[in-house]
Amino acid sequence: MKRFIFTIFLFIAFFVGYLNTSAQELDFKNLSNSPQVQILNTPSVSLNVSFAGRVGQIAKVTASAENFDPNTSVFAWYLGGDESPQLIGLGKIEFSFPVTKNRQVVRVVVFQEGKKITENSAVVNAFDVSLTWSADTYTPPEYEGKALPTRGSLVTVVALPQIPNYSKEDLIYTWYVNGESQLRRARGAYEFSFRVTRSVDNVFVMVDVKNLSGSISLREAVNIPVVRPSVEVYYTDNLDSKFKYSFTVPLKRGNELFLIAKPYNFKIDKIADLSFIWKYLKRQNPVSLDKPFLLKIYADKNSGKGSRDLELEVLNKMTNQERAFKNLEISIN
Repeated sequence: MKRFIFTIFLFIAFFVGYLNTSAQELDFKNLSNSPQVQILNTPSVSLNVSFAGRVGQIAKVTASAENFDPNTSVFAWYLGGDESPQLIGLGKIEFSFPVTKNRQVVRVVVFQEGKKITENSAVVNAFDVSLTWSADTYTPPEYEGKALPTRGSLVTVVALPQIPNYSKEDLIYTWYVNGESQLRRARGAYEFSFRVTRSVDNVFVMVDVKNLSGSISLREAVNIPVVRPSVEVYYTDNLDSKFKYSFTVPLKRGNELFLIAKPYNFKIDKIADLSFIWKYLKRQNPVSLDKPFLLKIYADKNSGKGSRDLELEVLNKMTNQERAFKNLEISIN
């Protein structure tokens, strides 16, 4: 009898539990379809990068909490592949750091009660612009330096922007020379040329680079030196050997010496556009008319020891305005 009563009790308990469960499921389904009830979603965090500058400036990243309370959550901020956080704290939704690369990754991990609830990362891109320039003046073919502008020469400046998702043709460039009002402003005008019209020591060139909306704005400037044409003289006692340079050129009695002139920064296309006027004892001539920049001198065995002056004048035959001078001392021993 007791066993029968216990079995009846279990059956009744099971049936009542089934009814309650079905009612709860019915209520949940009804509630889930009701517009007055919100179902909690998974916590997440979004990142907003506030930065439009260069390497060396400060970038700021702000976290926005979704489906969790940021004031009761711990934010751990990581930079790049660092294993240790750069910043950690309760409610730390902002992270600022100096930009050291053109591209850096920032990651944030959010904790509640010691457990990670979400994380996210963002890329911080630095913007930059650099300037290169060139002048249309002449330098020797083997010269590894830069041709420098002189009065009357044409200088070309090129802007090289580094802005993610923008090509240089899509940006607006405003060019200035020596602080004057804008000389040129146009979309895609990353190259700018001007002529040096005055005798000055340098020319200051500046460019402003912006996108169409103006949300990105960069400025760069360069001070370009302006020089006068010059000439250097090198010597050797054998045309098959390397030429040397010295303020005082040694020459042994009974030997010959070759001198070569190398002009710099003349506004010419080729060396044949120059004339070379050598003055040494008023008797020396260039090696050949095809090479007026080359001179051969000879010291007789009976020549007296001492110094002799050598003068060189180089003239631009195209303009008759550009010229350069060089004086050397020939030491005969």
